[in-house]
Amino acid sequence: MNSDLILMLLIGIMAINHFIIRTKQWHQKMWLFWACQLCNVLFGSFMLLWGIPEFKDVLEVINILVGLLFLYHAVQNHLILQRHLRNQKEEQRINETE
Repeated sequence: MNSDLILMLLIGIMAINHFIIRTKQWHQKMWLFWACQLCNVLFGSFMLLWGIPEFKDVLEVINILVGLLFLYHAVQNHLILQRHLRNQKEEQRINETE
């Protein structure tokens, strides 16, 4: 795979990740959230397993760091999802008691 294509995918997935999570559109359309999560996990795994071809030997650490960054984003997004679901349950509980 061409390194320019990999770098464009890297930037695109990071932009999509921040756009989807920050706009909160995924509250109504959960498939956006899960698509973003899938991209994070797949690209993070790709970077850890194969990485950018030009970053071998001494620069291999860049592939590892970028892969771990995407996996970190997946964990961070999951924590945001858990907080959202907890808030929804609290709102439902409050509405039921009123």
